[in-house]
Amino acid sequence: QGGLMPLGGLEENSGYKGMGLAMLVEVLGGVLGGSNFGTRIRRWQGPLSDAAAKEKEQRQGGPAAAAGANLGQAFIALDPSFFCGGFAERMAEFIHQMHGLQPGEGQPDVVVPGELEHNACLEQTANGIKLHASLVDGLDQLGEAFGIAKVKIEREED
Repeated sequence: QGGLMPLGGLEENSGYKGMGLAMLVEVLGGVLGGSNFGTRIRRWQGPLSDAAAKEKEQRQGGPAAAAGANLGQAFIALDPSFFCGGFAERMAEFIHQMHGLQPGEGQPDVVVPGELEHNACLEQTANGIKLHASLVDGLDQLGEAFGIAKVKIEREED
């Protein structure tokens, strides 16, 4: 009973697969896409300074990411019917299996990737998008600066 073990951790738990999948992401998004990859990617907090870029270039023997992030993207389109028949039914069964997993103690029900976003989309389509008051104020100020009408909002009753 159950599904795949989480990636990472000890080899006995298939932990080595985590590095292989991480490398695959780097190869598809960076190496294959002609973008930065691995240690060539700038720090999360912002672009590299000129000094840091030169140091990084010397250390790696290649161009640094001083001009911007240069992060790659990989998009892969697959036709499930090319592989085998019954994809929709098999996928529905797999999702049903995932929903049937016992959540960890104190955790919400198990959901599949995209499910929370899909539920939020349905909720927002039916009831509108909730915006924080400070965001609405910021949008109104920006709109005023460019001569655009204020955001029309309907306030919830407390």
